Amino acid sequence: MSERFPIIGLIFHDFLAETSHVEIRSQAGRSLAERAQSVFDETRLTARRDLFEAFTLPSLGAQTDPDFRIVVITSSLLPEPFRARLDAQAQRWPWLSVRYFPPSTGFNEAARLALAEAVQAEGPAGRVVHFRLDDDDAFACDFVARLRAAARGQAAGQIISLVNGWYVTTGGPDAALAVASLAYPKVSLGLAMVTDGPVERTIHDMGNHWEIAENLVACVGGEGAWLRSIHNAAESQVLRDPFELHTLPENRHLGLDAAGFRAILGEKFPRLDPMRVRAALTGAAPV
Repeated sequence: MSERFPIIGLIFHDFLAETSHVEIRSQAGRSLAERAQSVFDETRLTARRDLFEAFTLPSLGAQTDPDFRIVVITSSLLPEPFRARLDAQAQRWPWLSVRYFPPSTGFNEAARLALAEAVQAEGPAGRVVHFRLDDDDAFACDFVARLRAAARGQAAGQIISLVNGWYVTTGGPDAALAVASLAYPKVSLGLAMVTDGPVERTIHDMGNHWEIAENLVACVGGEGAWLRSIHNAAESQVLRDPFELHTLPENRHLGLDAAGFRAILGEKFPRLDPMRVRAALTGAAPV
């Protein structure tokens, strides 16, 4: 019998704190009131909801290893009807829960509290593997299974990165889908940490993912494990185009229709609807 240990994912979604998060460049230097106006703008909330429901939730619902938990970390100020919609998703998916925090709770503190509560719900403190995922990205259907295999035998404190994946965006006058494969060591998507005993820190306490020391990270190759969405409303992609910056021309597939998207990604992302993906990407306009 294989070793059983909890696998817990942390997703920040429409989160607001008194101190802006270092990775959200668009929020730097802005007051809490200014950031609240931006975060809770109805157009932005709609775009983030559509991305979350088109990318993240379907991919998690397709996992071949269903033994995992996801905690969505959001703001206690999240307005209706978005709060009710999020609560309804938690009722739909048995592995999903939502934790609301006031602005006085900082980003890293919220992650620690959410993870500690999820670990406590699992029973006596022991080995736990937790990971981070953005609310506009997706996992391949075997991500949890591969992460569990990679974590076996690892020491406490070890960070694990499944390095291979894809980017997806839209382009051209008809906003056709474009997909590119790439290797990205220490990519934030699915970046995981092994812990033993009570929760003292999370993967978010390690700071910007690209600045984590290489000797702390076990990089796992193999087939693609994640899908990152590239769009105008991505708060960590300000002033740059990751699709052009991170991918090679020979690895890009442009002008894809639904059949072309499924031919490349359908096996790993069986529940992603290409037309819903396209609609979410094109509707994610900047605020």
